Amino acid sequence: MINFEMHSSITSMPKAVQEAFAFADKKHEGQVRLYSHEQYINHPLRVAQQLIDWQYTNPVTLQVALLHDVLEDTPCTISEIVRNFGHEVAAKVRLLTESPDPLLKREDRKLLHNHILRSADDDVQLVKVADISDNLLDFSVLHEADRKFAKMYLEEKKVTLLSLNGRYGFSERHELLKTIQTLTEEFNLR
Repeated sequence: MINFEMHSSITSMPKAVQEAFAFADKKHEGQVRLYSHEQYINHPLRVAQQLIDWQYTNPVTLQVALLHDVLEDTPCTISEIVRNFGHEVAAKVRLLTESPDPLLKREDRKLLHNHILRSADDDVQLVKVADISDNLLDFSVLHEADRKFAKMYLEEKKVTLLSLNGRYGFSERHELLKTIQTLTEEFNLR
């Protein structure tokens, strides 16, 4: 079920943001989150809502937040995003999408993606911080399902947060690093 409180927050936003939500909702239709089994669209919706809560309400940034997983997790193409939302939004969504290259090991994909994110503009980095923040909400379920992956996941997110250098979101990154430390200790993942 869609979180209607967050949905109503989006519907009060500019039309371009509403269109991004509708597009993402359609692309993620039928998908569920791996560990929580909730409707997938709630994740990008929460990412956008997190940005709003942090007082980052630039419509382009919110569009990117809502669309940030469509290239990675759906059959959507970059051309569709360009056609529907323009080059700026498409370029930012692309920067948030990990390389699907099956020849790269996970560690190498993450390293490459962190390098790309480090040189990305502040909007892209803020969306990534909000994305990590939301993903950590599922951590206890993830830990229960796969302890080894949970440990690796926390370390990867810590490295990603430390690689970001945007002017905005410093305090949010700092808080997430403290959260990761707390989770590491709480779940005894050292």
